[in-house]
Amino acid sequence: MRKYLIAGIAAVVISFFIVIISMLSRSDALIPESSLKNQESVLNSVSLTAVNAQLDDDLNYTVTDGDAQLFIDGIEDEIGTLIVDFDEPLPYGTIYQLYYSKDQSGINERYSVMGRSLADSDKLAIRLPDAAYYDGFRLDIDADYTIEDIAIIGKDSDVNFAKSYFASVIKGRSAFPIQEYFITLFIILCEALLIAWKLETIKGIWKKARENQSILIRMFVTCVVCVVLGYVLWLLSYKMGIAHSSSKYTKFCYVFICLTVGLLWVFNRQIGVSPEKGFIIVALGIGLMFAVLEPASSYLSFDDEIHYSRALRLSYGNSSYITDVEMRVATRSASNQISLENKIAGSGYLNGLPFREEGGYYNTDKVPYYAAVSYLPAAGGIWLARILGLPFTGTFIAGRVCNLFCYCIVAYFAIKQLKYGKLFIGSLCLLPTILFFAGNYSYDAFCISFILLGICIWLGVYQRPESKMTGEKAAVMLIAFAVGILPKTVYFPVTLIALFLPKDRFASKASVKRYRWAVILTTALLMFSIVAPFLIGESSSEMFNDTRGGTNVNAKAQIQFILSDPMRYAGIFLKNTFTYYLSFPQMMAPVNGCIRATGYMDWQGMAFRETAAYAYLLVVFIAWLLSFDRYDNRQIGIPPWIKVMTFVLCSCAICVAVTSMYCGFTEVGNPIIGGFQERYMLPVLLPMLLVIRPTVYCGKEIDFSWVNTRVIYTEALVLFIGMWPFIQIYL
Repeated sequence: MRKYLIAGIAAVVISFFIVIISMLSRSDALIPESSLKNQESVLNSVSLTAVNAQLDDDLNYTVTDGDAQLFIDGIEDEIGTLIVDFDEPLPYGTIYQLYYSKDQSGINERYSVMGRSLADSDKLAIRLPDAAYYDGFRLDIDADYTIEDIAIIGKDSDVNFAKSYFASVIKGRSAFPIQEYFITLFIILCEALLIAWKLETIKGIWKKARENQSILIRMFVTCVVCVVLGYVLWLLSYKMGIAHSSSKYTKFCYVFICLTVGLLWVFNRQIGVSPEKGFIIVALGIGLMFAVLEPASSYLSFDDEIHYSRALRLSYGNSSYITDVEMRVATRSASNQISLENKIAGSGYLNGLPFREEGGYYNTDKVPYYAAVSYLPAAGGIWLARILGLPFTGTFIAGRVCNLFCYCIVAYFAIKQLKYGKLFIGSLCLLPTILFFAGNYSYDAFCISFILLGICIWLGVYQRPESKMTGEKAAVMLIAFAVGILPKTVYFPVTLIALFLPKDRFASKASVKRYRWAVILTTALLMFSIVAPFLIGESSSEMFNDTRGGTNVNAKAQIQFILSDPMRYAGIFLKNTFTYYLSFPQMMAPVNGCIRATGYMDWQGMAFRETAAYAYLLVVFIAWLLSFDRYDNRQIGIPPWIKVMTFVLCSCAICVAVTSMYCGFTEVGNPIIGGFQERYMLPVLLPMLLVIRPTVYCGKEIDFSWVNTRVIYTEALVLFIGMWPFIQIYL
C-alpha cells in the first residue's frame, strides 16, 4: 500500500511541475498595440456590402438572419494582416471566419481564416496566409457590432492580441489551467500506479539489461556505424551527382535505410526465433519515412485534419484555443504537395508563423469521450515537443512519430504473446496501408494494434495448454479490447471471441464464470455506448450524423427506418454487399484498399506500387502457410467450430460497421449504402485471419528460423520497392 501512496503523491507533484513547465514554454508578455504602427486605414476606400444583415451610414451592423456576411472590396494594396476595429469588444468567444479572394478567383469556401474573439480586445487582427494582393473578403460574424475602422498591414508581422498565462495573471485573472492539470495528473497517475504495480518486473528488466550489456553495446555501436555509413553514402552520392540535394531530408533517407538494413543484419539470428523483432525494425524504418518525409499537412491521410485537430486540442489540456500556424494546418490551408522543394519551403514558411503565443483561434473539433484515449499518443508527442521548444514542423512530426511508436510497441507485444503465427501476423501488421496510417494522425492503427493485443493474449493462452488465464491477463486483455474498440465501437462483436477458451485453461470453475461474465459485460458496455446517445435524446444522437453524406442524413431516423422494415434493409444490405463488395469486377478494390491505400498521396501518383503490393500479398500468403499451429493431439488444438465462430463474429462486426455507415452517412431510405471504405475492415480482418490459420497435429517440432528471417528480409525489400516513388523524391 505504501508504494501506491508514494506513487500517487509523486504523480501530483510531477503533474504540477509539468504544467508549470508547459506554461513557461508559452509567451509571457502581451504584444503591445504599438506593434501596429505600420497599419494603414483603408476605411474610406473600401466598399462594404451586408448580406443577411443591415449596415447603416454609421457602420452599425445588425444581424437579420443567422448567416450574416460582410463583403469588403476595393483594397488595392498588398495585405498581410486585415484589422477590423470595433467601438467595443465583441462578446467573448464570438466565432469569426474571413473568406478571401485572390487572383480574380472569387470568394472560395475552401480558403478562409477562422478564429474566436478574445475578452478586452476591440480589434480583430486577422493574418492572411501570405502577404499578397487580395481581390476581396467576406467576413462572417453572427453578432451585432459597429465598425470604427478597417486597416491593413502590408507585410506579414507579429500581430497578436492573445493573452498568455502570465499576462492574464498581471491583469488579475486566474490563469492556472485546472483542466489541463487534471488531465496531466490522470495520465501521470496511471503511469505511476502501473510502475508501482509492476515494480518487481521493472527491476527484473533492469537486471536483465545489465546482464546483457554486450547485446546493448553491440546495438548501440551498430546504430552509430549505420548512421555514419548512411551519411558517408549520401556524401559520396552527392559528390558523384547521384544525390541532387544536401537537405536534411535526403540525409535522413540514406541514414534510415542503412539503419534498417544494419539492424536486420545484426539481429539476424534473433529475428528467426522471434519474428516480432524483425517486425518492429521494419515497421519503424518504413513508418518513420512516412512520418518525417511527408509535408506538414493534414491533407494526406483520410480525415487527418479532424484527427490532428483533436490531438492538438488534447495537447492543450482539451483547450479550444490554438495558434495561427496550427489553425492553418488544421483547416487544410498548408500545402500537401509531395516534393523536396515544397517540404523545404513549406517547413520554412510554417516555422515562421506565430507558434509560441497562446492562440486566439478557435478549434471547433471537440474530442468525443469515446475516442479521447486514441489521440493520447499523438497529443503527448505534440505536448512534449512544445515543452522542449521545437519549431512547429518538429512538433507536428513528433505527434506523428508518437502515434507510430504506440502502434509498433503495442503490436510488438501482441505478436510476442503468441506461440505460433508470429510471422504471419507480423506480416499483416506491416501492410503499407497500416504503416501509412500509423505514420500520420489517424487512429486506425491505434485501434488495430489494441484489438490485436486482446486477441493475441487470448490466443496465446489457447496455444499453450500448460498456461492459465489469470485475472491479470484477463484484465489486460479486456482493457486492450475496450481501448481498441471504443473509438469505433461497431467492432464490439470481436470481443466475444474471447469466450471460446477451454475450462482447463483456468485455475478453478469459479474463475471460469467470472471470466465469461467479464467478457460479456465488457461487450455489453461497448454495445451500450452506441445505443446510449439515442436513448438519451435527439441532441446526443447528432454526434453520429455525418453531413458529408448529404443534407438529409439523420442517424436516429435511419434506425427507425430499419426497425420499421428490417426485411427491406436486409435486401438493401445484401444487394450492396454482392454488387459493390463481392462482385467479381469489384473484388480487387477491397484488396487494394487494405494493402496499398495511402490516402491523398494516391492523387499525386505516390501510391504504393501495385505490382509490389501483389508481391507482398504473395509473401504474406507464404507466411500464412508457414505459421501453422502445431499440436500433439486434437484434444488440445483449436477445433474447427471455434474458427467458424470467429469468422461469424468478425463478419457480424463488418455488418455492424456497414450498417453504421448506412445510419450515420447515408440519407434516410437511400438504397445505396455510402461511406464504407475498405480500410474499415482491417481491425476485423487481422484477428480473423490470425485465428483461422492452418492447424497441424504431429509430435515433431519444425524449425523455421532460417525461413522466418528470409521472409522478413523479403518483406522489407518489397516494401522499400513499393515505396520507391515516394522515397526517390527526397534522394
